[in-house]
Amino acid sequence: MWLIRVKNKRKIIPWFLFALSVTFLTGILPALRIFLFGYAVQQVISGVNVEQMIMLMAWFAAATIGEKVMDSLYGVALEGLRIHIGRSAKDLYVDRYNEVPYQKLLNPSFSESAEKAANGLDRGHRILTLGLDVLSAGVMLISLGTALWFVTKIGCVVMIVTFAFVVFKQYKLGRQMFNVENQLSGQRIRENYYRSTIMDVQLGKERKLFGYSPYIVNLWRNTFTEISKTNQSFLLTSQKTTGLMQIGQLLLISVAYMVSILTASSSIGGLIIAFQLIDELLGKANAFVLELRLFTSELLVASNLTRFLSTDVPDNAEASSQEANREIILSGVSFTYPNSDRPVLTDVSMHFRTGELVGLVGENGAGKTTLCNIICGLLEPEEGEVWVDGEPSLSTSRLQSVAVAYADFARFPLTAQQNIGLHRDWSDTAQLLVQDIIEQSGDKRLGAGYSDGTELSGGQWQRVAVARAMANTRTMLVLDEPTAAMDPMMEESVVRSIKQFVAQGKATLLIAHRVSTVMHCDKVYVMANGQIVQEGAPLQLLEEDGVFREMYGAQVALLRKQGSVASVG
Repeated sequence: MWLIRVKNKRKIIPWFLFALSVTFLTGILPALRIFLFGYAVQQVISGVNVEQMIMLMAWFAAATIGEKVMDSLYGVALEGLRIHIGRSAKDLYVDRYNEVPYQKLLNPSFSESAEKAANGLDRGHRILTLGLDVLSAGVMLISLGTALWFVTKIGCVVMIVTFAFVVFKQYKLGRQMFNVENQLSGQRIRENYYRSTIMDVQLGKERKLFGYSPYIVNLWRNTFTEISKTNQSFLLTSQKTTGLMQIGQLLLISVAYMVSILTASSSIGGLIIAFQLIDELLGKANAFVLELRLFTSELLVASNLTRFLSTDVPDNAEASSQEANREIILSGVSFTYPNSDRPVLTDVSMHFRTGELVGLVGENGAGKTTLCNIICGLLEPEEGEVWVDGEPSLSTSRLQSVAVAYADFARFPLTAQQNIGLHRDWSDTAQLLVQDIIEQSGDKRLGAGYSDGTELSGGQWQRVAVARAMANTRTMLVLDEPTAAMDPMMEESVVRSIKQFVAQGKATLLIAHRVSTVMHCDKVYVMANGQIVQEGAPLQLLEEDGVFREMYGAQVALLRKQGSVASVG
C-alpha cells in the first residue's frame, strides 16, 4: 500500500487517530439514541416517576446532541486527512516520476502505468477517508444490529441476510468499475493529448493557418465518445443490477417488519425500538454499501499508484555526479529505442576535449540527437562505453556534467533570467549573449497568453536556450542546431560567443545538418545511418570523397541556384 511510503506520517497520524475516535463514537451514538427513546416510551407507559423520566430525557438529549457534534467533528477530521494525504500522494508521485531515468520515460508501458496512477492522485485521500466512512457505517450497523438482537433475534437474522446479499452484489460492481477504468486508460491518454493540442497556444498558428482544428477536434470527439459509450454501458448494467437489488431488498425488509411484529417484545416500547432500528439499519446499510463500493473501487485505483511507486529504478540512478573536466570519449556505442528493432546508433566512437569546438553533422534522421542524449546522460548505450576523464561513466552520473541546448528546447513561462539561470550563477558569456533580451523583457514572463507576458521571436528564444546551456555547465556543452532560427548576423554573433566559451577552457559539441554551421570547428564528425562515416578538420573533409563534400556541394549548389534566381528577378 502506497500510504506506507508517506514521509510526513507525523502530520497524518494525529488526524487519523482523531478521526478514528470520532468514527467509533459516531457509530455507537445512533443505536444508543434509539434505545433510550424506546426505553423512555416504555417507562412512560409503565408510569415511571417524574425524576426518572427527566433523567432519561436528559440522556436522550445528550445522545442526540452528541451525535450531531460527532458528525461535525467527523467532517473536520476527514478534511484534515484529505489535505495531508492528498498532498502526500502527489509528492510521492512527483518524486518517483523524477527519479525514473529518461530512457524509461520513452517506454509506452511506463507511460500507461503513470497515467493510471495519475488518474487517482486527486483522490489520493479517499482510500483512507472512505475507509473511515466504511468503518463508521460498520460500527453503526453493529451497534444497531446488537440492539435489534435483544429486541427480536429472528428480525436481526433477516436483516443480516439482506445486508450480506447487497454487500456482495455491490462489491462485484466495484470490481467491474475498476476494470472499466483500467480499460479506458489508453483512451484517456489520447483524449488528454488531443484536448491539450486543441488548447495549446504555441500550436495556435499552425492550427489556424492549415485548418487542422476541425480534424483534431474530430479526433478528440471520437475518442471522448468511445470513453462515454463505455461508461454509459457500464452505468446501464450497474443500474439494472441496482434495481434488482432494491426489489429484493424491499421484499426482505418487509419480511423483517412482519417478523418484528410477531417476535418483538410484547411491550409497545419494544416494537418502537424494533421499527426504528430496522429503519435506521436500512438507511445505514444502504450508506455502508455505497461507501464499501466506493472504497473497493478506490482500493483498486490505489493499487495503480502502489504499482507505479514500485517501479524499478536502476541502482545506478543514485550514482553521484561525475564532473567532466577534460574529455569525453565514446567507444563502440550502439542504441535501439524501445519497441523498435532498428538500431539508431551502431558502433559509434568519438572524442572531444576541453579547448576544442567539435562539429557533428549529418542528414535528418542520422542519429545526431540520440547521440547527444547519450553524451549528456539521458540515455544509456546498449553496447559500448562512455568514458569521462579516463574513467567509465554511467549515464546518470553525467546528467549534471554536460549541458545541452536542444533544437526543440523548452520554453518555460518564466522571466528571461529564470529561463536561463534558474538558481545558478551565470558566466559572462551567457550574460552577454542575452543581455538585450533581459533588458527588453524585464520581469515579464516569456510567452504569449499571459497578462504579464511578452513573446520572443524564434531566434531570440534560441539564444535563450543556448545561454541556458552555457549557464548550467562548468565545462562540457552540447548545442543541437543552435542557430537554425537565427538570421546570418545573429548566427555570427552566437558563433563568436561559442568560440569565447571554448577559449575559456571549455568543450563544445556543435550538432548541425548544414555544413556551413560547422566550418569553423576544430574537428568534425560526419554521421550517416547511425554511424560515424568520416572525421577530421572541415577543410580536410572537403578534399575527401564522402558525405561531407556531398552535403557541402548540395548546399553550395542551392545557394548558387537561389542567387541566379535572385539575379534574374
